[in-house]
Amino acid sequence: MASDVSPGEALQVYIPPTLRGRADALAALSAAARRRDAMAAAADHDSGYLEDLTIAYLLTRGRQHASVSDHTIRAYQTGVRRLLLEWDQENLLHPSVDAGDRYMGSLSVGLAPSTCSSRLAAAAALYGALNWARATTAQPFDGVKAPVNRTP
Repeated sequence: MASDVSPGEALQVYIPPTLRGRADALAALSAAARRRDAMAAAADHDSGYLEDLTIAYLLTRGRQHASVSDHTIRAYQTGVRRLLLEWDQENLLHPSVDAGDRYMGSLSVGLAPSTCSSRLAAAAALYGALNWARATTAQPFDGVKAPVNRTP
């Protein structure tokens, strides 16, 4: 059987177009491939890949597993994008000691406490995903608390 790939041409891994399909594809990667890709995405602040990795983590390893709602998925994607915009100069694999607290401080200016909580959950999930991929052991959001809604 003849191959459609010429010598020296790399095969491309098929990534399904649906979000859940991409999450399944990431979860099915070997541990070494997931680590390599996650480290490269973190170094490049690759929002698309890091969003997909976070969703793959939520669907595979999160408390709710496959029952994560589409609304939650969109909220986490937004949260990951916001973190990457805010941390454009931060090393994602080795964030500074107070990076999580500084991020929460910047969010709490002008955003509702519930929005801050959602963004904090997304940021923590990103680091759960990066740990799952063995790209880092950092947990910059451990102990970081969202502001409390004081409205009676």
